[in-house]
Amino acid sequence: MDTVEMRSKPSQDALDMAHLIRERRTIRKFELRPVSNHLVTELLRVSIQSIALDQQYDSYRFLFISSQKAKEKVASAIMKAYLDQRMKWLPNKLNQALVERTARIPAFLIAIQKGMGKAEDRERDYAAICAMLQSFSLLGWQDGLGMVWNTESYIHEKAFSDAIKLQEDERVICIMYIGYFKKIPRAKQRTPAIEKLTLLQE
Repeated sequence: MDTVEMRSKPSQDALDMAHLIRERRTIRKFELRPVSNHLVTELLRVSIQSIALDQQYDSYRFLFISSQKAKEKVASAIMKAYLDQRMKWLPNKLNQALVERTARIPAFLIAIQKGMGKAEDRERDYAAICAMLQSFSLLGWQDGLGMVWNTESYIHEKAFSDAIKLQEDERVICIMYIGYFKKIPRAKQRTPAIEKLTLLQE
């Protein structure tokens, strides 16, 4: 009978990955230098290889937004969606200031899920796309890119959907704000994984 040799120590690749996962932070303050289309395309190409999706149809697409004009358009749509939801009282001057602040972020990546098939297929693909984005954020960190996921309710508002020309059979998963980080924030206290784990033994 064949035997399998068990490693007593994790490989260097595993150690490097564990370090990367622990080191990565959510970044909200970015340097102003641009993020290249080529780099984002390459990071997505590698990230897609980390997941399993039904290749018979395309269940996702991405919008990459880095030009100032396009960022201002999307930022304006975000603020309009906010205003339509719950911020109608916001003065125009403050609204414009928030648009300008959002548009100063170097790049946006909008992840879109396509298709309105069976619920189980949609849930599977949603999970796979989220896993892909996690890989994307880890790979980006290695190149000095920081990111923050945004899944606030405005992504489901008509003002935002119209601005990005969302199709009827599509939904936005998230918008990721991307840029080179100025400094790495301190790590926050996390709930130990063991406190979230239930062992079912019977």
